[in-house]
Amino acid sequence: VSFTGTVALFVDELQVWEDPAKRLKAPEQRVSVNARFEAFIETQKQQGELVSTRLDFPTTEEPFYLAFAQIIDDNKKRANITEKWHPETLATLPNKEPGMVRWLGALHRNLMIPGPLGRAAVGIGGVVMLVLILTGILIHGRIVTDFFKLRFQRSERLKWQDSHKVLGIFGLPFTIMISFTGAFLGVVAILGPLIAFIAFQGDTEALVAKVIGEPTKPTGVQVEMISMDDIQNRPHPESGILPRLAFINNYGDENAEINMSYKAASGLERYNVISIYGATGKPIPPKQGIPTDTTANSIINAMTPLHYATYGGINLKWLYTVLGISLCVLISTGTMIWVERRIKSKKSRYSSGYYKRFSQANIGVSMGFPLATVAVFYHDKLYTGLEADRLYWTGITYFTIAIGVFVACFFQSNGYRSMKTLMLIMAAALIGVPLVNVITTGASLLPPTANHGALHAYYIDISLLVLGLMSLYIGYKLKAPASVATPLPQNEFALAK
Repeated sequence: VSFTGTVALFVDELQVWEDPAKRLKAPEQRVSVNARFEAFIETQKQQGELVSTRLDFPTTEEPFYLAFAQIIDDNKKRANITEKWHPETLATLPNKEPGMVRWLGALHRNLMIPGPLGRAAVGIGGVVMLVLILTGILIHGRIVTDFFKLRFQRSERLKWQDSHKVLGIFGLPFTIMISFTGAFLGVVAILGPLIAFIAFQGDTEALVAKVIGEPTKPTGVQVEMISMDDIQNRPHPESGILPRLAFINNYGDENAEINMSYKAASGLERYNVISIYGATGKPIPPKQGIPTDTTANSIINAMTPLHYATYGGINLKWLYTVLGISLCVLISTGTMIWVERRIKSKKSRYSSGYYKRFSQANIGVSMGFPLATVAVFYHDKLYTGLEADRLYWTGITYFTIAIGVFVACFFQSNGYRSMKTLMLIMAAALIGVPLVNVITTGASLLPPTANHGALHAYYIDISLLVLGLMSLYIGYKLKAPASVATPLPQNEFALAK
């Protein structure tokens, strides 16, 4: 969860790298799209009953029109239909199904477990982590003095023990924040069903109606809708920002409602929504529900931006990345210290062979997940199967590599050589990803001058190259003696060195 969280920070940038359609240049002025959208709606009505529809407008992050419709077909099954249109010509663009980014993001949020169970599991993990941190602070008697204690001239064990403590104390504010917000975002997933069970006899629709008000029902009277051209060019009354999308309920009915979503002016808010009547364009008065413009609600809305660093630009995301990787290193070195102490202690409950296998498992986990993450970059560009199956095969690729590396580590008795080999493999894999992207998409390793999207993809390629060179240097510096006679304490720390 910690490692995939560092990747999930760059979801917006990785989506541009993943989908070449997002490398288009957003137009300075939005073109007329109403006729194209109406034709799309009429086509979907012929396939079944229209439930809801949405139109995303071109932005620098997603420089195309995205039309969405949900229908109920003759078999009473719901179906979702999406189309991408060129931002200037409105020509239909290839529809690439979600794969790499969806997988890595969902793995962090809910471990790819459907329903609220996955998010709840991650949230409970965040609660446990927060409890460990707080109890650790309470029982730590020398937290201030240990922050300045770095005995690099002493034994290998003391060097890594001191580095582990300093790393943990340095990232303590970040770790508390990220575990608290992660716990909140996870546990809140089960609060809705729980409250519905207690207060509404399990009726979640009744709970939603109580919170946001009863949904407006269609009357069956058909009217002409306000033009999407007017909607897409309607600025926010306060910020002046144009809407990013419009969500329409009861399309074509006199009770049609259009919810226009704007990018929030404040970094700690996700978005602002303005609702109007679809036939007249007049504002819709607030429904009788629980008030949302409260301080408590603002704090709740700030949880996601705080957790995913969406409020401070790319530099803040890199800071989160460094601190997130530090947390992963903290976990790995903590395991190494634990193993070393058990090997050295005469009171250990198990044999040194048991702890050596534990060390092999630690190497397998620490290197297996990063290598699996790099593997799905290759899968994204080399996959030739059905788009509908892209996400499925992304998961197969991910777990095949992760489990394969984990198992392989148990067949390598020399931990030095295992770590060195895996680090060099990861370095070569990272360096190769940008080259595969250049070959398959026609991208360039030279700085683009065209548009925002191409620049994002370029930065991803350069970042992977830099990470690959860093991994190459670390792999080169790692020691790999021909044999390891006994699992001495120094061995564990030399692995990390």
